[in-house]
Amino acid sequence: MVSNYLFAEASDWIVNPGDFGLQMLMTPLVDVNGNYMGDDEGDMLAAFGLDGLQGVAGQIALPGFSPYAPGYSFDIQIYSNTVGETITFKFYDASNDVVVDLDQSYTFEDGLAFGTAMAPEILTGTAEISIPGCTDSAACNYDSAATSDDGSCKYEVDCAGTC
Repeated sequence: MVSNYLFAEASDWIVNPGDFGLQMLMTPLVDVNGNYMGDDEGDMLAAFGLDGLQGVAGQIALPGFSPYAPGYSFDIQIYSNTVGETITFKFYDASNDVVVDLDQSYTFEDGLAFGTAMAPEILTGTAEISIPGCTDSAACNYDSAATSDDGSCKYEVDCAGTC
């Protein structure tokens, strides 16, 4: 299985628009593992092209009239010096401190806008995210959603045979 994530901080994701002469816009939602992202402070979307990092955005609450509300988009300005280059995306999930490679790519076209609050683009990715909890099915507090054992398993039984 190919891993589509990295443990990393996105604090160095900074773009200087003055380094570029062209711009396009996108209003996307980010879906990782089937869940729309953006509800954690610090979540970020980044766009990459021939010149490396070419756009970065934090989450923005969608307006109440959006069919995706309540939720978040990542309205991003993508910069370039080359029409026609391929733009790829990465998402920083702040709650799990992982960077996820997203599946979609776009061809850069100066002045275009992709997506709106009513019809956003959808960027998807997959990440192996650790969910701590009790992974022993014999324990009283077994958590079937847990993917890593955090040492919290309890095995005590009272006189009635109840955990």
